[in-house]
Amino acid sequence: MITLAFYKARGTIINAGIRLRTGSQYSHCEIIFNGVWFSMGTRLRDGFRARFKLITPKRGHWDFIDIPVDDCTDALRFAMAKEGAGYAWLQILFAHAIELNLNEKKRFTCSEICALCLQYALIKELQGIAAHTIDPGELFAILSKHYTTREG
Repeated sequence: MITLAFYKARGTIINAGIRLRTGSQYSHCEIIFNGVWFSMGTRLRDGFRARFKLITPKRGHWDFIDIPVDDCTDALRFAMAKEGAGYAWLQILFAHAIELNLNEKKRFTCSEICALCLQYALIKELQGIAAHTIDPGELFAILSKHYTTREG
């Protein structure tokens, strides 16, 4: 089982800006492997890097999608290989805010790293999608058509 967590709480001004730009209630997402969260750290205290972390989500701050996967080994290996990768700030600015097709090859956004992990898990709904172009709201919209959502 792989679970996606989508952040919907008020958050920071950056969260508000992402929601405003994308028109979605979601400003961030993370992927969960067997209870361990993997995400792009978006705060200074997180080092602005991809990391594994145990998180106790605050009630009402997240929505979840559970995706049944027979084998998540390749997705987990991909995530482990990307641990420590930096946040793609230029990609956020140019690919999402200005809509230029910038893809930072060694840096990732939260929704991009989640989408790539799911592509490695062979989730058919994401095959063929350029992961660097997707935002958290779009990822939620795609997956929620096919999998059950739940509030956290």
